[in-house]
Order: sequence, then structure tokens, then C-alpha cells
Amino acid sequence: MHAHSRFPLTHNPSGWYYGFISTDLKPKEIKNFTLCDKEVVAYKTEQGTINVIDPFCPHLGAHLGHGGKIVGENIECPFHAWQFGTDGKCANVPYSDGLPPQKNNRGCINHWPIKEVQDIVYIWYDNEGNEPWFDIDIPAELSDRSIWSKPKIYSWTLDSHIQELVENAVDTAHFTKVHEKTYKNILPKVDESDFSSTSFSITTTSDFDVLGKKYPTTVFVRCDGLGVMHVESLFTDKMGLHLTMAMRPAAAGKVELRAIIQHRISKNPLLNVFQRLFAMDFFPNEVEHDIKIWKNKRYVPKPVLSKDDGPIMPFRKWCEQFYSSPDSVQPMIASDTLKGAA
Repeated sequence: MHAHSRFPLTHNPSGWYYGFISTDLKPKEIKNFTLCDKEVVAYKTEQGTINVIDPFCPHLGAHLGHGGKIVGENIECPFHAWQFGTDGKCANVPYSDGLPPQKNNRGCINHWPIKEVQDIVYIWYDNEGNEPWFDIDIPAELSDRSIWSKPKIYSWTLDSHIQELVENAVDTAHFTKVHEKTYKNILPKVDESDFSSTSFSITTTSDFDVLGKKYPTTVFVRCDGLGVMHVESLFTDKMGLHLTMAMRPAAAGKVELRAIIQHRISKNPLLNVFQRLFAMDFFPNEVEHDIKIWKNKRYVPKPVLSKDDGPIMPFRKWCEQFYSSPDSVQPMIASDTLKGAA
């Protein structure tokens, strides 16, 4: 079943989304990909400036990602060799003494707002073409190799909706079944949650089973919009894992997911080896369990909820701010609660 038929939601909420790993794009290289159902072109200039633009030349419509090339700090069209700077403005027409009129951005190429954090390029998308109206907050200490390890990145493409992936964080009851080997049927306790801004946070406590040994564990989750989620699991004051879930709605009904995994650095080398082996095995396997559910489930607009299901409806209410029209999120604000639930 097509993913769109399973989700009565606007496919593209506004937000910052995963683009690509900056070091994967070499100077003078051009790459094509899809973001929120739209073709985009990413390139890196000779001096190393990264830019993300719409793909078609405003002159006569050639695709800059197919045959275009980088000339200095400009991208050159393969059709008539018009060149455009990183600001999107036409910089050179080789057979003419003048440049086309560029008033009100006519004759310019739309370039997308981007930001690079921890070697990841994030791209801003807005339903109505607005400039970024919130930011992403990725802890600076994650780049400090005396505190956190070098990241390991895992990739998946799945048929789903990006909101479903994020809702997983507040659906605390699923952990006892989907992740039963880790949680051992112990329901995580929600200590606090906050849905008051463009970021939401939730803190839970439980016991993690790590290679047969139970560790009292605190899990902090923070999500900036629907594109970037942080999950930090602290087992002791010496052990911890950090997962950055960087996501992108791609072509219709497809979500690109990158899991960026790090572990805390300990003064004990053996503990670092243990954490590295555990992290590399634990998080990818747990995500795989979730994917089996995500790729086949459908969105239930009016879920029948237990009192212990976690703050699912406050989360859905929070999501409304990222959609362009109230009509697109109306199905998300109603629910039925099981009889007897508080």
C-alpha cells in the first residue's frame, strides 16, 4: 500500500531537514536529490562554499544538475553557459555585454537556506516559502572528542510519514513490546515533557538491559521541529549514548533517515570499547525493529488510548504549528480514551 494512502497528513511540514554529509560533496561537485517532493541541486564551489538551489535555469529551463559545472564560485548552465553566483543571481552571460534584469528575483535561481552542524548540512523547507522561523539546537559538546566519540552514521529509506517517526519518541508504551529485549516489559516512566515551543522534550526513566545487566537509565529526548531529534541515554555517570535522528521527507511517501550514533568517552579504555560495541549493535537493531512497524502501519486520526500511552495527543497538537493550513492537521487533534483511563 502506498505510504500516502496510509497517512491523511500534509506530507511536508515546515522545518530543518537532513540534506547530506558535507564531506561527501567535493569541491566542484554537483548532486541532485529530492526534498519534500521537490528536486534540488547541491554543489560545492572551488573555494568550498556549499549551496542548495532549485534545479532549472530561469533562462530556458535547462537542469543545472545534469551537465552543469562549477566555474570558480559560480554554477554554469549546460545549455547556454549562463553562470549564477551562490546568491542565486546571474553573474555572467558569455555572449552578451549585459545581464538580464533581476528585479524582484526575476532571472535568479532560488537558493535554499542551509546550515552545517557536525558535518551535516541541514536544509530549510517552508510550505509557504518563508525564511527560517526557528532554529535547530545541536549540542556543541557532541563535536568535542574528549566528551563524545566520533559519530557512526547509519542510513535508511522507508515508506512512511516523517511525523510517524517522531511520534515514536512519545509513544512510551511501544518500548515494552518493540524493544522488549532492552526494556524487559518495564514501562518507561515519563518524568517530564514540554511542548511549549518549536522544540519538544520528554524525559523518561527505566531499567536498560545491557548484555544481561540492568542499568537504571534516564533517556532525554528533544526534537527541533519534525526533522532533527536527539536521544541521549545515560546508564551511569560514566556511560551514555547519544543518537541524532536526522530526517528528510523525500519523494512522495518516502522518508530518508540518518541515525548518527556516539558514545561517551571514558577514562577507562575497556569501557570505551564496550560502549562502542554496544552502541554499534544496539541502536541500529532497535531502529530496525521500529522500521518494521513504520513501513506497514497507518495513521489513526482518532486513536483509542490508554492512560499509560504517553503524551501522544499533546505531541500531535504540537505538530500543528509546522503545517501551512489548519485543515491539514485537523485529523490530529481528536482521540478516544479507553474506558476507565484517567
